[in-house]
Amino acid sequence: MGISFLNPLFLLGLGIVAVPVIVHLVQSYRGERFRFPSLMFLESIRFHSIRRSKIRDVLLFLMRASAFVLLVLAFARPIVGRGGGEIVPVAGARDVVILLDGSYSMAYGDRWSRAVSEVRDVINRLGRGDRAALILFSEGAELVAPSTGDRNRLRAVLLRYYPAAAQVFSSLQTQIALHFVSTYPTPQAAADLSWAEFQAFAQQHGYRRPKRLPACFARLQADHPAASPETVLIYQDEAVQLAELLLAGIRAKKEAKRALRSLFQQHPDHTIFSSLPGAGELLAPALLAKFGDDRQRFPAPDGLQALAGTCPVTEKSGKRKRVKFRRACDRQFRHFAQQWAIASLSESVWAIAYWNAVRPRCDSDSHAYRCLANRWLAVAWKLWQSRTLYDEAYHLRQRAKHSRRH
Repeated sequence: MGISFLNPLFLLGLGIVAVPVIVHLVQSYRGERFRFPSLMFLESIRFHSIRRSKIRDVLLFLMRASAFVLLVLAFARPIVGRGGGEIVPVAGARDVVILLDGSYSMAYGDRWSRAVSEVRDVINRLGRGDRAALILFSEGAELVAPSTGDRNRLRAVLLRYYPAAAQVFSSLQTQIALHFVSTYPTPQAAADLSWAEFQAFAQQHGYRRPKRLPACFARLQADHPAASPETVLIYQDEAVQLAELLLAGIRAKKEAKRALRSLFQQHPDHTIFSSLPGAGELLAPALLAKFGDDRQRFPAPDGLQALAGTCPVTEKSGKRKRVKFRRACDRQFRHFAQQWAIASLSESVWAIAYWNAVRPRCDSDSHAYRCLANRWLAVAWKLWQSRTLYDEAYHLRQRAKHSRRH
């Protein structure tokens, strides 16, 4: 194990500590002479008092210097690491942030598959109480999976005493997997489960992929390391509590979506945004919230596009012209617009045609999605201003007419 620093440049500040040291060593006190008639009435100072005074001054100097050193080390942020470079917390759980490169360069060879495999390895190594967040970045950064603790804790608990429950369904994030842990919290309860009972359980909880049930039941019946009765007794109650907690979170999320859908339906402009291809029940309310109610706020589409960050920034100076990525924007709005552009490719013929035309000229998929989102925002702005619904056939006719003019 070794010590490294997150901000090693701050260690340069340690050089300033040498300044008072040099001054202390070099500077010597030169006493000034005074003519005095007689010393018989003055009390003599003993030598040991002078020695104690010098020792006290040295200790005070060392305390001041060490305080400055500790301040520099605090800014440098020391960490303890293993030989492989993995950070080891001194105490308590870890907050792990995983950064995954989503740029076009990752499509070369098997880079993407190897990166995904590394992400899975990091997640599988998470310990008790650890939390992890996944961020996908290319030209910008996108939070794909927020930091979670309960889900990781449930997985860790199940792997300790009941590994079959963690593998029977595709993911512990699904309701069917959490219901299974809550209903059959011990390996013995799962071992006594018959095929007919397993089918009835899946049907009762609305499992929509019955063709996968035989594979799920086979994973449940496969051989797994057996835990001792004491281990099962210790962890089964915690597993049920965590499963119920995660189920409550899923139910709360569904209730929030239901309330959002109800509020969206009450807005007078909901039909406009519902008609947009690929917007769906989540992106349509999000786009409506970003557009707002004040149509005078965006008299032209370029203001809306600049706010969303879908249009680039152009800098001109004489004959020099530079086009660069717009960083000052509403990043949440840009995320909504880009997700809408991606979703529209499965529902709009014009979106597919535009994507095929613009993609060869773009540096990455993210750049092409942003260009498509920029065009979609111009279309949505026109519909929003005129209070009309989107018509794919009319839009295609207008684009064809515009192409013939040019």
